[in-house]
Amino acid sequence: MTTPAKSPVPGDTEILRKAAASWRSAQIVHQSPSWEGRPEARALAEEVALQRGLETPLWELLDDPNQLVVAYALIALELMGSDKLADLPETLLANRSNLTLQFGSIRNAMDLGGFARQVRKRAMVEMTDDRTEPGRR
Repeated sequence: MTTPAKSPVPGDTEILRKAAASWRSAQIVHQSPSWEGRPEARALAEEVALQRGLETPLWELLDDPNQLVVAYALIALELMGSDKLADLPETLLANRSNLTLQFGSIRNAMDLGGFARQVRKRAMVEMTDDRTEPGRR
């Protein structure tokens, strides 16, 4: 009798497994919103972000050795409005793995730690705005 293989995605949910597989095969991080399911990696990040119950498994993906999986997990957490983004681990913030980011037709290179710091900064601004503006969210 064989033991089932351990899922590479914490939380073992189908959409997150599909997303992580797409993120692993992606070559660039798309920052623009998706359109009609394209690019697939970005569309899956948006779909995952709609499922608040996936916040913890997404957080666990921040330890993945693939920098694109980590970048898209950060995007999904940001779209989800996760408060945890204010407390990203120092090892992630210092990660020097290279990413290629695309926003519309513009591409830019950045290290993963720099990308994580940008996401954290936007999340902290959003949290501050939420506290100062009644009726938001």
